Amino acid sequence: MAVHCEEYQSLLQLLRERCRNRPCRLIGIDGAMQTGKSPLAERLAADLSGQAIHCDDHHPPTGYPYVAELDIEAMRVILSAPGPSPVIIDAICLLGVLDRLACTADCLVYVFPQDLCAIENDWFEDEIPLEQVLRDLGSDSGGALDREIATYTKTRRPQDLADVTFRWRPMGAGGGGAVDG
Repeated sequence: MAVHCEEYQSLLQLLRERCRNRPCRLIGIDGAMQTGKSPLAERLAADLSGQAIHCDDHHPPTGYPYVAELDIEAMRVILSAPGPSPVIIDAICLLGVLDRLACTADCLVYVFPQDLCAIENDWFEDEIPLEQVLRDLGSDSGGALDREIATYTKTRRPQDLADVTFRWRPMGAGGGGAVDG
């Protein structure tokens, strides 16, 4: 069962303890779009004396499906090079990215958005079948990525597989978020 953290300092302390008690070369940060994964990865990399890899930096702007279009070879070069440890990698659909990289995270953090819209909330509800979620998303131009993320969330259940869950609080929303606090 995942440990849940609401404050950045609690998350940092937990990760420091995990890295102290066992090897922790790769920390994965997963979550929906716009949840603050990249700023969180940057801050953790700085505070843990590691380095961050943002999968969005290795993705063409119009390439979908997201996971299939990533420049995996460039990411493998970064991961295999000697450098600061831990490496913090952030992505939507991170488990799919790790599958393509043929590696696993030593610690997986799932970032929940502070507020879910009604459709995104359905992605986490066991009672709502994937087919209904996909039907509700429709087939508009922005829907391809949403459908990929919804399918991933419903089938892979990264929020349930995570070692740690973290609730993002944007700057100015009460302290303790990934950027402030």
